[in-house]
Amino acid sequence: MILDSITTGLKNIIANRMRSFLSILGIVFGTAALVATMSIGEGTKRQIVSAVEAMGSNLIVIESQRGPVFRRRAAHGLRLKDVRQLQKRSPLVKAAAPIQWIPTGASYGGKFYPVIVQGTTANLAEINKLDVERGRFLTSKDIDERAKVCVLGSKIKENISPRAPLVGKFIEINRSSFLIVGELKKKGYGAGKGINPDVTIFIPITVSRELGESDQNLTYIFAQGVSPELIDETKEEITRLLDGFHDGHGSFKLWAQEELLRKRREISEAFRWALGSIAIVCLIIAGIGIMNILLAGVNERIKEIGIRKAVGASPADIMQQFLFESLLLTVAGGLIGIGVGILMSQRISDLLVRFLPQKEFHWVAVITPGWMLVAFCFALMTGILFGIYPALKASRLDPCEALMYE
Repeated sequence: MILDSITTGLKNIIANRMRSFLSILGIVFGTAALVATMSIGEGTKRQIVSAVEAMGSNLIVIESQRGPVFRRRAAHGLRLKDVRQLQKRSPLVKAAAPIQWIPTGASYGGKFYPVIVQGTTANLAEINKLDVERGRFLTSKDIDERAKVCVLGSKIKENISPRAPLVGKFIEINRSSFLIVGELKKKGYGAGKGINPDVTIFIPITVSRELGESDQNLTYIFAQGVSPELIDETKEEITRLLDGFHDGHGSFKLWAQEELLRKRREISEAFRWALGSIAIVCLIIAGIGIMNILLAGVNERIKEIGIRKAVGASPADIMQQFLFESLLLTVAGGLIGIGVGILMSQRISDLLVRFLPQKEFHWVAVITPGWMLVAFCFALMTGILFGIYPALKASRLDPCEALMYE
């Protein structure tokens, strides 16, 4: 009986090809939109997670907020001695590195380049997972001797000299000549806004303090905890120690790698479900279209239904036939929609990269079987939910009235 219902449903769909095509069109676009949005959302989430994890393990970022004046006295900024004291007095801090931004520029070959110059120490490479492409990173000897050496981020190196290595050459920073000792591999944004090693020139913190004539305060301190399970305890201890170092007048905020990862995941999930909900609305609209077409089909086939009931077809048989027609339409639309969605995903991600570029990640679609199954199930549910009413209406027709219908 089920096979007969499927066969009859197929015959009716084929007999009304244009109407059937218009019926499944909404399902196709709704399913395709759901696959595409979820795939792009998944790709975005993975890139965000990868970028945060690439920052380094067990990372805690301490950001100076010196500037606002408290009621009685000005807030104190982060200082280099805070880094030394944290490493000395906190057993939960494995390593710490200062970062001091210098408002200056760089010149090479007579051409000026907009860059971010940051003073730091040798610890930063390990804490922030900075991989060297050529040469080396800063060393403790560079810091102690106030050596005028620097390490270039990948984007800076690419802008200055895309092909020829720059290690061993000199670059001018704030009218001083610095020897380039290393070039970093591409990394991308890490801990927060503006922290991008690719567009940064790293110099010894002892030298940056000489270049920063008016402000000896640090911009950030990167601290590495001893264990991910003790991150909360580490944050509490760092806060307590820094408050003690500044007599309770320090102005800073902390965030941990896990907090940043969780926040960005939440943003990514919200973005994905916002777009996904639009696709689900499309499916609902498509389902309403299928219901209307099936209702029209019931009105057109009232006499046929009456004949089938007169020769012994039960209401369940009639209901089954119309429900299978709805399912056949949605299954066909869902399968085609998945294929279209896979093709759309890459195209949409390319358009987003072109017209809506992001600094912290690249738009990319990641097709997963799970999301394809979810999209297909939504299409299937649409067919069932919106096919029930027309099927019920057909099954409840009185055979006598149906046979007399003109």
